Amino acid sequence: MSKSIKTYWKNTLSFTLILALIATGGFGFFWSKMIYGVRASGKNNLTNENICVNSLILGVDKEGYRTDVIIFAQLNLANNTLNMIQIPRDTYVATNKLDHKINSSYISFTNGKITPKVENVYNSVEEVLGLKADNYILVDINGFRNIIDAIGGVEFDVPIRMFYNDPEQNLHIDLQKGKQLLNGKKAEMLVRFRQNDDHTGYPRADLDRNEVQRKFIYAVIDKVFDITNFSKLPELVASVTSSVKTSFDSNKILQYSTIALSVPRENINIMGIEGVAENRPYGSYFVANKTLNKELVSKYFIDGSDSALSGVEVSRRNLLMSDDAENTEQVDMTLSDASFIEKKLATVEIIDGSNGKKDASSIKSALESKGYRVRDVHSTGSVKYSETKVIAKKSSKNVNTVCKIIGEEKFVVNESKTDGADILIVLGS
Repeated sequence: MSKSIKTYWKNTLSFTLILALIATGGFGFFWSKMIYGVRASGKNNLTNENICVNSLILGVDKEGYRTDVIIFAQLNLANNTLNMIQIPRDTYVATNKLDHKINSSYISFTNGKITPKVENVYNSVEEVLGLKADNYILVDINGFRNIIDAIGGVEFDVPIRMFYNDPEQNLHIDLQKGKQLLNGKKAEMLVRFRQNDDHTGYPRADLDRNEVQRKFIYAVIDKVFDITNFSKLPELVASVTSSVKTSFDSNKILQYSTIALSVPRENINIMGIEGVAENRPYGSYFVANKTLNKELVSKYFIDGSDSALSGVEVSRRNLLMSDDAENTEQVDMTLSDASFIEKKLATVEIIDGSNGKKDASSIKSALESKGYRVRDVHSTGSVKYSETKVIAKKSSKNVNTVCKIIGEEKFVVNESKTDGADILIVLGS
């Protein structure tokens, strides 16, 4: 199998498989260790409306009417992050008049019949987080088992002894404590476990259960990207695709798979909402702490208005970071510096996309101390640049001198990218 075909199947698998597994407490969206540069073209047509891809990852119970795993996932194309926040199944929502629990908001009554309605879950999640979802990925227990088996199981350190039987649900859990290889059936035991037959279990009940599910997400991520038998990838992709239900069409799956290749592992965060367990007249609930969750959302997620503000910045980043290999020149350390007059006639601008990792003010001062006039220093805010570039209208003593001053070994000659300046310095992380 050629390298390009292997990459295609592995990228497709990473998107569909990881999305599916998170839906049952198993797995998080997707990422890849492939080189980002050859895939960046997937971002060329971004608009303000799709700077962030907001999705609900839902795992449904055996009957298919309750979403026992609910995760809001946001792929942020502005700063190359993938953030996920898990909402406990018993979270209190005022708008769900059935039992005020978020997991039953999936239920809708139409003409006296019970039918699932994912839009209800969208609304409940927005009530809790203040964030709107645009898409969903849904998987049931059978699909979850099939997926885990398809990748050959997952090695995981089971935190406690788990032993529970519920004949009515046909649920039988029997797991020993410790590191072990979990197949689909055993992985189901892990993610569904709440307490033992003798009522012992997690010290913090569902809070610990949710934490174990999030740890399992990372374990499956590691397993997927350790896959070396590429001949089986088409079969795995087919197995995963048939095990999930999603609002993403095939074109979107491929588009976002490509874009997501730039998200490094350290930029993937999985967290739980803040709150406390409470007993109320109609049952036991997890009551979200609005103040703390607002802070959490503000730190890791952006809403629609922030997304619109980022649109222009993302488009510019995609342009400036696009491939310039053919226009790149090495700095000539033997060339004499530009003259006083040459420096004064040159216009220099700085775009700071380093997210605080570079000191734009110091670079500006260093250039001005050598006789250059820095016309503007612009910060891109949350939109991060992956590398530092010096871009010039033409090859000259000026750009050669500027590079020596700021410690860069090469520069790009591309007048279409300088936005009117003679020299544009783009600071990246």
